[in-house]
Amino acid sequence: MLERENMNNNVDVLKELAVKNKEIYLNKLEIDLDNNEENILITIDNIINLFTKEVTEKVLEIENNTLLSHEASQEVLSFHKKIHEEIKLIVKKRNGVLREKIKNIEDNNYQELLNNETKELIERIQKVYLENVGELIDILTKKSNTFTEKRLSDFLTVLNYERFVNKINDSLKNLDVILYNNYLESERKYNELNKKVIN
Repeated sequence: MLERENMNNNVDVLKELAVKNKEIYLNKLEIDLDNNEENILITIDNIINLFTKEVTEKVLEIENNTLLSHEASQEVLSFHKKIHEEIKLIVKKRNGVLREKIKNIEDNNYQELLNNETKELIERIQKVYLENVGELIDILTKKSNTFTEKRLSDFLTVLNYERFVNKINDSLKNLDVILYNNYLESERKYNELNKKVIN
């Protein structure tokens, strides 16, 4: 009787340990996601700052009009601030989606999950850029001739757009690799802990 009771107690302790291990594992994945979000936001800050400077210089070169330089600089800055705020919201939303999905990670392929969410994030960033760039072009070209208007439009909707999206895409993929490697390490440790509990 006592032996059976001890066996039941051991089983209960093992179950508790298994639950605790799962909790630790999921907490670590959530911490990694939060760190990833922070790294994405810092990276996007840096990219936006770089592109604000480069776009301002190129717009002023295309317009070739010092009278408009301050106004043009302010409009480029406003454009980047606006898309920056929208992108930050999208990144935070993505993190929330990933946090929910990792709760049932055994039902998902983590790498595929990251790839899909990053692809969707890039598509949303593309949409934010394209939805806002038209207004910037309208403001910058209201006093321009057709040739200048075409050059500005081509630069902002094709050349700069592609460079901007590619830069963000490359950066996010690099951060995903780090996140995935962290996941693999957490998974390895979790499985090791579970082996000890089971054995």
